[in-house]
Amino acid sequence: MGSVVKIDNRGRIRLPGRLAKYGSVIIIDVGEYFIGIPIPKDPLMATSGIISSEKSVDELRREAEDEAARDALMRLRGWAMLIDTDVLIAHLKDKDWLKEVADKLLSRIVNGDFGVVLVSREVIHEIYYVLSRIGFNKREILNRIGGALTNIPNLKWIPTTVDTDLLALALMDQYGLTSIFDAYNAATCLLYDRDRKIISTDNAYDRVVGLSRIDPRSLV
Repeated sequence: MGSVVKIDNRGRIRLPGRLAKYGSVIIIDVGEYFIGIPIPKDPLMATSGIISSEKSVDELRREAEDEAARDALMRLRGWAMLIDTDVLIAHLKDKDWLKEVADKLLSRIVNGDFGVVLVSREVIHEIYYVLSRIGFNKREILNRIGGALTNIPNLKWIPTTVDTDLLALALMDQYGLTSIFDAYNAATCLLYDRDRKIISTDNAYDRVVGLSRIDPRSLV
């Protein structure tokens, strides 16, 4: 959970009370914001005995190496990209210039070719308005989204949090995004996708520093 702190006239900040027990903080500057990692006053005591396992050191190291190999493979396969609404809406439509690509891409996702692909929960919100506008009633929308779309294998739906809300608004202000849904997709990608890749044909995302947009046509 984030905290709002004030900066004094000497550029200093007062840390929240729960962090007062730490002696120092590592500050990582990532451009538009920074990350603070607290350092315990006694690092040796803080790290002693934190691993509770009967496995030997060699066994734990082999497991770590295996996990690293799996992680590297998933990265090569595009692990944890986030898919934009344009692809999902194209899939839902009966005719669209992007439909063939969307259908093929989702088939690859179902087959596990990309591992887990993230989707913002706000996509449901956006698709609701799209389907309502073309005449779907609420029961039909519930069946199409709740019963079908949200159960496509290997799509992981990411819930909206206050941090996502605030970051989405900040991105609209910082980069001139005009769509709140684009802003939510960008914010979700920045917060939850470690590689910060978004699958989309919308070049609005190209303005957001830190995001890498992948055209869905390059994946089929």
